[in-house]
Amino acid sequence: VYLLYLLCKNKKLNQLRGLTMAKMQWLVDIIKNHKDTRCDIMQEVNEFMLKENFGNISCPTGAGKSAIVYLDIANQIMNGGDEKQIFVVSTPILRLNEQFTNDMFETLYESGLIDSDNAICGQLSSDIKAKTGNIEIGGVDTEIRKCDTVTALTDKKSKYIFIVACHQSVVQLFTKYAKLIKKTTPIHFYFDESHTLSIKEN
Repeated sequence: VYLLYLLCKNKKLNQLRGLTMAKMQWLVDIIKNHKDTRCDIMQEVNEFMLKENFGNISCPTGAGKSAIVYLDIANQIMNGGDEKQIFVVSTPILRLNEQFTNDMFETLYESGLIDSDNAICGQLSSDIKAKTGNIEIGGVDTEIRKCDTVTALTDKKSKYIFIVACHQSVVQLFTKYAKLIKKTTPIHFYFDESHTLSIKEN
């Protein structure tokens, strides 16, 4: 579980949105070439995440928080062998994480790690109904399915199950949907804007 705390300064909303693919191409190259060209501190963060099961990452706006998350997911996929894995990406409000997860899927897809044969995206939220269809990247249909949580967790074909959630709904994975998850299946949690989590929710 990693709690991601973005220290935001007074900037326009469009400056706070996720990185575009043009800016993330360098990360795709890192994943494909298996050669990290980032500064030592950023490399140490991802090395820490591979060794530890829990951490709290704080960094200023534009420091590369999103890239840290995307690269850790990529590392988990590349080091996970043949086992099924679940990746839970949570934000305060599900409507607000579209840019974050779009960039995530685009990075992983362009890196050749996920496709319609091995990945599926389930949506977990109490405030909106899950949107069904396929994930589009740059106007191209990847055929990676976007569905409700039950469909995603029970899909037998997909090796990588992505659950896009809001903080208040994550607990449902351990209550409402617990029976759908095997005890041996690794689950990776990423809480964006973790400073919005209350002590009660933690």
